[in-house]
Amino acid sequence: METAYLRETTWETVDQSHDPAAFVTYLDRLGQAPVMQDFRTRFLDRLPYRPGDRILDAGCGIGSDTRLLQQRLGSTGQVVGLDASHHMLQRARSIPCENTPEFVHGNITHIPFASASFHGVYCNRVLMHLHDPLTAVRDMLRILKPGGWMVLFEPDWSSASIEPDNYIARTLLDMHCQDFKNGAIGRQLTSLAQWAGARVVHVATHRCTLSNYRTVRSTMNLERSLNKAVRSGRLLQQQAETWRAQRVENPDLFQLQITCSVCIARKSRR
Repeated sequence: METAYLRETTWETVDQSHDPAAFVTYLDRLGQAPVMQDFRTRFLDRLPYRPGDRILDAGCGIGSDTRLLQQRLGSTGQVVGLDASHHMLQRARSIPCENTPEFVHGNITHIPFASASFHGVYCNRVLMHLHDPLTAVRDMLRILKPGGWMVLFEPDWSSASIEPDNYIARTLLDMHCQDFKNGAIGRQLTSLAQWAGARVVHVATHRCTLSNYRTVRSTMNLERSLNKAVRSGRLLQQQAETWRAQRVENPDLFQLQITCSVCIARKSRR
């Protein structure tokens, strides 16, 4: 079934949508997917945090990463989750955990904290949803202390591939990439950090393979992209129905490959 909230609004305006709870439900479902748990572990393992650090989780959503960051820092440090959606923050605050992080309402293009007030900034899969990601990265850099670190993690949907490869699969992925304001942002992280004035210290890419169509359909909203391809005239209804039926009948004969990038940058000490 097509996910209605993606027809209605964007992640920048969750609270103004017809059904904000659908966004929360989606993140709950996505966070339980093994591939996302693997992504999260790989991302967190690259963070250069130290005991006593104060870290901002920029665009924290329901706070899954915020809580894991706080667990890693323990009682010696502080993690603040920032999100523009009150519905997301309500869900984030409702989940108990040891050394509960602070959750604050605000937009990451106008972060409501003083300059040089954090040791690190963490931003996971947020920039692809923003109209102006460079402004967000610049404001993240502003709130860092001299020498502070910033870690960005984003996918590059323009380089994704589906097996078996054919015209329908490529059209589907093209539609999916267009669903985001910056679907290819993963390949631009180094440039964004440098344009913002940061010094890039590490860049890494990870090619992930997702198998089983039923799992991917629910976590990546591919059904929506398939329907969008039909509405736009890129695919015939019969083509979409045949492709869908083949995937459902043989869900294990399916692979989606995604390239994700991690960029670690530092603020000048001057």
